[in-house]
Amino acid sequence: MINIEQLLIVYAIINAVTFYIYGIDKLKAQEGRYRIPEKILITLALFGPIGGILGMKLFRHKTKKTKFKILVPTFLVIHVCCVLFYTNVYASEGPSDWAREEYNEAVSKGYITDDLKTELQSSITRQEFVELIIESYEVVMGEIVNITEADNPFSDTESMAVVKAYKMGIVTGVSQSNFAPAMSINREQMIVIFVRMNRAIEQRSEEAILKYRNIDLEYEDSSEVSNWAVESFQIGVHNALVSGVGNNNLGPKMTTSKEQAVIMNLRLMNHYESNNHLLGYIEETNNTFSKNMNKETGFVTVDILNMRSTPNLSSPDNIIRKLNLYEQVSLLEKDGLWYHIQASGGIDGYVYTEYVRIDEPNTDESASVDNIVDYAKQFQGTPYLYSGTSLTQGIDCSAYTQQVMVPYGINLSRSSSGQYSNGISVAVDDLRVGDLVYYGYSGRVSHVAIYIGNNQVIHANTTFGVSITPAFGWMHKPVIGYRRVVL
Repeated sequence: MINIEQLLIVYAIINAVTFYIYGIDKLKAQEGRYRIPEKILITLALFGPIGGILGMKLFRHKTKKTKFKILVPTFLVIHVCCVLFYTNVYASEGPSDWAREEYNEAVSKGYITDDLKTELQSSITRQEFVELIIESYEVVMGEIVNITEADNPFSDTESMAVVKAYKMGIVTGVSQSNFAPAMSINREQMIVIFVRMNRAIEQRSEEAILKYRNIDLEYEDSSEVSNWAVESFQIGVHNALVSGVGNNNLGPKMTTSKEQAVIMNLRLMNHYESNNHLLGYIEETNNTFSKNMNKETGFVTVDILNMRSTPNLSSPDNIIRKLNLYEQVSLLEKDGLWYHIQASGGIDGYVYTEYVRIDEPNTDESASVDNIVDYAKQFQGTPYLYSGTSLTQGIDCSAYTQQVMVPYGINLSRSSSGQYSNGISVAVDDLRVGDLVYYGYSGRVSHVAIYIGNNQVIHANTTFGVSITPAFGWMHKPVIGYRRVVL
């Protein structure tokens, strides 16, 4: 991308040269020497019209010649139009100068969604913002919040990210049945949602991440902050998540641009990355779940299975989670008609044994690989659905790899990051049909595919749904690693 400051310096030099040459030509005329050809002077003015106009005015140079009087100012008008056009194009395609460094950092770390890669100065919508923070939440916490379409209370959106945020208590609708996904979000609404998400992570990890302090908001427009947003702004300002908008104003009612939302989200994510206690919690949780992968595992056999804190069907208050069809769980022990299990995220609970199936691995490797690939290809064309679990109606990447393996007794975790701990690691030179290929940023897995040979993979992707694509170079996310799960 062109550096604006460098471009201005070059442009100034060209105009200075043009002005200087016009002066030299005038001096030659006064001394009766051979003058610089007019074509050269016109060409110089084409690239440096400001220098040409100044030279004409100061040296009274060619000021009476019609072609100079018309062409040189015309060149300047053309330059102004080009600058205006470039500014509009640049604004729609790239971040502002002040935002570029942090925005590029957010992209490199994967704290971004596809909707936030263009028209960065336009207002972000409620749905775009929620999809950003949920994507980032799952990058940090390494899991998917388990929800189904049945959990969606809204009639105006089908976004699973919105449903997840709603179920977690991070967002609410504008009414009981409407979320208003296309409505712009203002700064105070945004900072409140950030603080709610942070509290969800703090409660989950039992770790204080942001500093909570009752400070005075010393801005000219502090009185415009709604009562329900004051505490969130205090937290945001004190932890450098948000700053003023100029002239010592906080701008609580101003709409938020896409690049502003991305940058504030990055600042919150950086707090998580620098918190060793949180990172330790995440590592311990993932290690615990990985260790339990060595235990006997099972799969949910119904669309929705209630996971309970106690082995009791009669109490609706002990439901702590809803498990999806084919979701994998570790079986800790059997207690009569109940399994004591551990689900992704390290959460313990109880489920009825009738709704969990135990599978034994298939030991016929060559047959399994051929059959798995053939089975996987049957579902080409199934649309991608964020958090979807249906091989025919809609599915996401990790549910697809998980469910393709189910009939062959291969147990995979529910999330792509969880699957990165399944099986054994292999090098790219040892890659063979049936291995899993993982993609993401900064070592964080966010996509998984099945290698089918000839440098191709089959996967559920957001562009074409379940489809075969090149394994390398096609995904905008870099490859992180490879795992062999067909052992």
